[in-house]
Amino acid sequence: MAKANDLTADQRLKRELAMRKAAEAPTIFFEEASTFGVRNQVCIMTLDMGQHIKVEGVLISGRCTVAHLRFPVATIPSIRAALDKIELQLKPVPEKMKN
Repeated sequence: MAKANDLTADQRLKRELAMRKAAEAPTIFFEEASTFGVRNQVCIMTLDMGQHIKVEGVLISGRCTVAHLRFPVATIPSIRAALDKIELQLKPVPEKMKN
């Protein structure tokens, strides 16, 4: 990666804008993709999580939708590859490969 002082003014501005835009992107926590499908080459997923609220002293547990995810069918390989890499990171490192 280039050092900040090695970049042109235009490159520094583009980097700054990209970092600001990335910071503005929402972070979505979910526990389940409750519904999903495809319509007109667009994948559709509803993302849910558990919720616990107290109403008049009574604890009520349920689920709530946190996001409706939409993405082109063509991006499935990219999403699958990212999830596969995450799963690999979860596997323990064999003892012989540890420092």
